[in-house]
Amino acid sequence: MFERASTIIYLDYHPIIATVRYIKRWLKHKNIPRTELQGSPEKFSFNFLKLVWTKGEAVTLDRLLKEVKDQSKIIYLKTPNKTEKFINN
Repeated sequence: MFERASTIIYLDYHPIIATVRYIKRWLKHKNIPRTELQGSPEKFSFNFLKLVWTKGEAVTLDRLLKEVKDQSKIIYLKTPNKTEKFINN
């Protein structure tokens, strides 16, 4: 799946960080649509919150990343600070 990618950047943040960001995003945009997303305002979803907290979507992604032959092209960033440093370099 990732054979053609030269670099894979994986933001693998702790569930607490992801959950807090989801709630903040919801609070900020619950009445005002996000400019980058067309459609209705942000809606809160306990199902999505559970997915964020349990990293449910990451299970498949983790499996797919383990199958990448050249593991050196995967950059794992586990904190917003590490992401910021990576962007600034």
